[in-house]
Amino acid sequence: WGAVFETHRDGQPDPVLCAQLEELLALGGQIIFDGLDEVAPEHVAAAVQTIVATGLSFQNAQLLVTCRPYDYYLAAPNRQLPTSFAKLRLLPFSIDDMLGYVDRWYNALSELEFVGNAVERKRNLQDSLRNSPALESLGGTPLLLALMALVHTTEGELPSARSALYYRAVSHLLADSA
Repeated sequence: WGAVFETHRDGQPDPVLCAQLEELLALGGQIIFDGLDEVAPEHVAAAVQTIVATGLSFQNAQLLVTCRPYDYYLAAPNRQLPTSFAKLRLLPFSIDDMLGYVDRWYNALSELEFVGNAVERKRNLQDSLRNSPALESLGGTPLLLALMALVHTTEGELPSARSALYYRAVSHLLADSA
């Protein structure tokens, strides 16, 4: 949002910054607006207007706007973009997607020498996903799968109760990294 704000002061494009950005975007660039659902209700109309103006200003660029479906289809505030914007919905991860994610997760940790028994841990988490319909259902959401992998990495296994898993995942999200 910051880069667009800088190029569109007071709702009007800054010609110098827009020219520099257009040059970069003409080479196949992409502008990502991540989290339209996180915009405060009183700022949604301005955010949608900014997205539309950006699309008009940078016609060679690909625009990607993310928003949770529930929020996108609420009547108020109206987060829907004009019909000229294609709407796509991400499908949940399949079990193969999940297993591949876990494989790449633990391979990366092994390369970083973050965990010593990466192969065993990877197999354990993959088996947990394969053998538990509840965990497989949760793992369909990329953020939840990432949090499951984080909890598994730090604790060596996943809690058996969903509430305990959520508690530990939220604890990681709220942890002070300082």
